[in-house]
Amino acid sequence: MEAQGKRFGVEENPLREAGNAVDYSFPVERKEFLFVTSPFGMRQDTKDGTKRMHTGMDIRCNNGDAVLATEQGGKVVAVGNKSLTVEYPRADGCKIQCTYKNLGEVFVRTDDTVQAGNRLGKSGKSGEHLHFSVRQIHADGTQRDVDPAAYLAEIAQKGNIKQQVLHNATTCSPNIKVRRMPRKTFHPMHG
Repeated sequence: MEAQGKRFGVEENPLREAGNAVDYSFPVERKEFLFVTSPFGMRQDTKDGTKRMHTGMDIRCNNGDAVLATEQGGKVVAVGNKSLTVEYPRADGCKIQCTYKNLGEVFVRTDDTVQAGNRLGKSGKSGEHLHFSVRQIHADGTQRDVDPAAYLAEIAQKGNIKQQVLHNATTCSPNIKVRRMPRKTFHPMHG
């Protein structure tokens, strides 16, 4: 395997510089940036037009893009039809759950332990986006949905990950680089 440039048991993530420890990763393998097509927050439902809370963010993907674990020491707590949830414990007794939806393929099973950058599956054809959501579960059992942009900004800062997140919303965590781009002018083939 080494002759082919592969290492057994280690997931390579081109977003990190060589030699750095892999402690954190973004949820989709990208060389340049993540483009958020629908942010966390209130939005108009595309099916019936009503205003609803979008508890995650939709990240533009191509069919078959690698979907990655975001932190070290996660446990797969749910695997469903085209979805999965990974839970990460915190020192204070809280837990963070990251849920991935609209997958084309799932590579993990319930109770698997995953590390940052491990491939969990592949994105699917469903709207050509990955729905990524984050939930915090407190030690007393109370739960709250967290803006995934804030979570990604936090892990980027902890892991010194050099990556941009393009976001077409009006609000975003100050640690994420924001570029507002109308959907009509975005051409993935031309960058």
